[in-house]
Amino acid sequence: MGQAESAPGFVWRLKDDGAGATSIRMFDDDLLLVNMSVWSNPQTLHDFVYKQKDHADALRMRREWFEQLSEVMVVCWKVPEDHFPSVAEAREKLLLLREKGSSKEAFTLKDAPKYFG
Repeated sequence: MGQAESAPGFVWRLKDDGAGATSIRMFDDDLLLVNMSVWSNPQTLHDFVYKQKDHADALRMRREWFEQLSEVMVVCWKVPEDHFPSVAEAREKLLLLREKGSSKEAFTLKDAPKYFG
């Protein structure tokens, strides 16, 4: 995760008592991991996710490492400066995205440009 923390636009990431967040649960399912971060804008997040070589390589391998889920599992939303969202807040946003689709309250990374300006 050090690569994300040193990437342009990175602000914060969720951590448990260790260096990661693998002990944190959003749902009552030990097979679902939580990964949550704050970025200065959607473009810097997009660039890290899809253009940073190691992350992009890992993203391509995800189907070998993880089960494919039919539900949306990634959500984005605007947060006020100096606000670090809680897991409960992320759960609420994810459920909102699943229920209503992309909106200004909760959206996909692909739809992020519509809600930033």
